[in-house]
Amino acid sequence: MSNLKNSLVILAILLMAMACKKESKRQANGLTGINPLAYTDVAFMGSKDTAVVSTYSGRIIRKIKDQPEDQVLANVEDEIYALKYAQSRNELIAATHQSGILILDAETGKVNRELELEKWCVSLFLSEDENYLMGIDLSGKNRIWDIKNDYLSIEYPDSLPRRYIRCMDNLGVFYLTGAGKVSLWNPSETSFRKEISLPGRVADVDKNGNVLALSHNEFYLYDSGKDSLRFSLKHPSWPFLQENGDTVSIPYQMKLLNARFANNRIYTSGIDRSIREWDAKNGKLLQTWVGHKASVNSFDISEDESQIVSVDLKGGIQFRNIK
Repeated sequence: MSNLKNSLVILAILLMAMACKKESKRQANGLTGINPLAYTDVAFMGSKDTAVVSTYSGRIIRKIKDQPEDQVLANVEDEIYALKYAQSRNELIAATHQSGILILDAETGKVNRELELEKWCVSLFLSEDENYLMGIDLSGKNRIWDIKNDYLSIEYPDSLPRRYIRCMDNLGVFYLTGAGKVSLWNPSETSFRKEISLPGRVADVDKNGNVLALSHNEFYLYDSGKDSLRFSLKHPSWPFLQENGDTVSIPYQMKLLNARFANNRIYTSGIDRSIREWDAKNGKLLQTWVGHKASVNSFDISEDESQIVSVDLKGGIQFRNIK
């Protein structure tokens, strides 16, 4: 058994080396060193079956389940790193390389507004009520905009320790990450409301204040009711999909990129090209889904929590019913 495990680990290293070599050849001409046709982000439009995706090449595309045709909504001629859809305003919000944050009409693709930045944002977060837009720029500065007040900028106090904003709960409290802690902050206050010892970065917060955090190849669930860690887990293996369609399970845990709550479940994805479904109560692994041909770098869950849409760095997209 030990020899078999060692052989599988060696196989994993060889496969990763081959994948990296192919990736580097394909990416050599890209501005960012990444396939310009790769999907960088995805968000549902409406209830389900329809999503919008962005690419490093600057395209924003509407995708409909089981329909191969793409509808290009906009081509901003700039690299797009993150994309959000504000349903209440029917607007697309794109974080770009040189054009700041673009606010576009979701039907026509017309740019209605530009939020200027000194350094570009590498990530975007939209509050559940769609009243606040958050991001972190390249220098690590927190950027917060009050959308309902004409995108009024909210400054993160210099008096507070350096932290990185990640999301906002349904009570208007911002969750920030840094120094091995999760910090809860209300913009009307000059100090943190609470700090939780939790490694990594916040990935999601549910309606009860439970926190999902990611740290390299592990995810953590903080139980707010018990003020303690409920569990921490990794993907048990790397399900490598071969060209003939067979899957080889390699005992190697790769980096996780996303985690979300839905239906009393947790959904995770990462570099191993899989999506996992876990029981949020006890951490039991319920489902493993494969089929993506590159890192699953982003996914979204529909408003009614009945469907998940995921994209990868080779331009693949999958819709999957989860309820």
